[in-house]
Amino acid sequence: DLAALDGPLREQSQWVLDQFAAGATGPGPTEAAERFAPAFLDQVPADQLEPVFATFRDGSPLTLTSVAEAQDGPDGRQSTVLTLSGEQSLRVSISVDADGLISGLLLQPGPPPDLPEIGSWDELDAELAELGGTTQVFVGEVVDGACDAVHVTGGQSVPAPSGSVFKLVVLSAVVDAVAAGELAWGDELTIVPELKSLPSGELQDRADGSTVPVREAAGLMISVSDNTATDLLMEAVGAARVHAAVERISDDPDRLTPLLSTRQFFQLGWNAPEVRSQWAEAGVTERGQLVQELPEDQSGRTRWAGSSPGRRSARPTLCCRSRPARRPASRCARSSAQTRVSRCRTGRRTRDSRAAPRRACWPTASISSPARVSPVAC
Repeated sequence: DLAALDGPLREQSQWVLDQFAAGATGPGPTEAAERFAPAFLDQVPADQLEPVFATFRDGSPLTLTSVAEAQDGPDGRQSTVLTLSGEQSLRVSISVDADGLISGLLLQPGPPPDLPEIGSWDELDAELAELGGTTQVFVGEVVDGACDAVHVTGGQSVPAPSGSVFKLVVLSAVVDAVAAGELAWGDELTIVPELKSLPSGELQDRADGSTVPVREAAGLMISVSDNTATDLLMEAVGAARVHAAVERISDDPDRLTPLLSTRQFFQLGWNAPEVRSQWAEAGVTERGQLVQELPEDQSGRTRWAGSSPGRRSARPTLCCRSRPARRPASRCARSSAQTRVSRCRTGRRTRDSRAAPRRACWPTASISSPARVSPVAC
């Protein structure tokens, strides 16, 4: 239950849970104004909230199974994470401001209810192999700055796509910069158009010229894989510091050089086919030159995201996309997979033939302040 919480965070968490119940309605404008921060409703009117809650009301009942310890944030904010079980589990991240109003809400699929029991690394490899596609797991133990392999799929590490695992390299560069006195966790980073990337995340929806502390940006980069936060941090520490982290962490740094920002990655993956065709075979020097040829315009790359930064979607939508592969990020942070989407159509999406279809039009909705009602990138 919610006994671990108190005050406005507990009250608002209970209200959110009540919205998932069959027969619940709204929230209408009056109720929304009583529950949500004004800045939140400036971006997400009440008529955009109702369809998100309605999606869950029409499904199987949800039962609260765990409540994370409340976390204190800046300016009197508090947050927690609720996990609900049902036909498809749900993870609800909620935050309230100093006035006790909801300032952030994130709805995500929770852990599958039928996870297999794993008793060894070999059993883990076998379960992953049954999913189809290509999987690789690297488990390392970091002691005194050195990383020792505990387990590697197949007994030998091989290059593989690593997706957002590369953000751990960026985090390492940030830690190095802080330790060297070049950056402080409380330093403010300015959000500017040329450093805004595409979802996942929330900083891409914040106003140009607004600021975010280094600590918050780093937390968003890791907790919700915020792409704009990643690019802000890469800009703050500089290319030399990022490259130094790559060389220190990776057993094959040339594969990751230059380490692209997420914005550059999107440009390469979707907006520059002539550059992309040369990238895979290019050496380090040539790749550095190819980066200069990437187009700056990303305006045509937002269609799959369900909502562009300047436009709000009236209803939650389901996006289905695959990410172009990155090179392996590091020996100690490499847990990667090329995931097959075997069924992907509006209302139903599964990652393998054994998984149950998700709730119709599953709204992995990122609702924050400032916010958008659209799915987190699939």
